Amino acid sequence: MLGTLLPPLVAARLGSTLAGHDGGWVIGGILIGAVGIGICGWARAQGLAA
Repeated sequence: MLGTLLPPLVAARLGSTLAGHDGGWVIGGILIGAVGIGICGWARAQGLAA
């Protein structure tokens, strides 16, 4: 996720990147990644991880 957000943040154009035509795809991908990380964390806490 940092590789997607950090370069525009450093270049001070994060707002324009997310407000652009493809911003919805970027935000959607970040949300899907965050959900996956959450599921993996939950599985590990439940002892389901290998």
